[in-house]
Amino acid sequence: MKSLQLILNELADELGIGSISNSAFTQRRALLKHEFFIELNQKTNVEVMYGDGDFKHYKGMRVLGIDGSKVRLPETEEIKNEFGEIEYRNGEENIKGKHNYGLASVMYDVLNKIAVDSYLGKAKDYEVNLALKHLEHTHENDLLICDRNYPSYRWLSSIEQIGRKFVVRCSEASYKQARTMLKGLGEDSQLTTLKPSYEKSSEINRLKLPKRLAVRFVRIPLNNGKYEVLVTNLLGVEQHPKMNNYIQ
Repeated sequence: MKSLQLILNELADELGIGSISNSAFTQRRALLKHEFFIELNQKTNVEVMYGDGDFKHYKGMRVLGIDGSKVRLPETEEIKNEFGEIEYRNGEENIKGKHNYGLASVMYDVLNKIAVDSYLGKAKDYEVNLALKHLEHTHENDLLICDRNYPSYRWLSSIEQIGRKFVVRCSEASYKQARTMLKGLGEDSQLTTLKPSYEKSSEINRLKLPKRLAVRFVRIPLNNGKYEVLVTNLLGVEQHPKMNNYIQ
């Protein structure tokens, strides 16, 4: 509830320095580069958490959730040109317009509760493209968990190529096996091999990604009587019998 100037005065007294004006602080703050905040997170959170190897894990794996979310940004011309706009409409009151937005993608350690990596993309960026940027911040024995916007072949094969594990929720629009299992048909656990669609084959070849993926589809009953289907490259039923443990 304090004014900015009062806070600056208290800070100056604590540091034993001369007075700091509100205007001077605002001008200097505007010069901060966004990379500063990235490095600050890495140094004060990520490196401190994992530096001594003493952190929570599940069956030896660091569990990293990845998700994206639209973020409304300030209504300036510079931000609009950089990130873009999204239209909105309220049909009942016939209200419509546009707001500046970005797409925030975060890779979050769900057990240790820190953001390992984050990225702010453009309003109409594809979530998977932003998620791919997080992979360089993953390590061996990381388990990546994602919701149903992510089970594209490119995303799964990119994770497989660097030797990471994944558990991804499937939608009806993803794979044939998932659609069948979501209807309650077939076994609850099914091993299969995925291949890229004909339309995506050239892209997969260009990126030199695996052309075959050995995966397991797992069906989990929900309390509302419906089902959830997960796709994973954790293939050992004995080692990983209850996939719902990964999403609780």
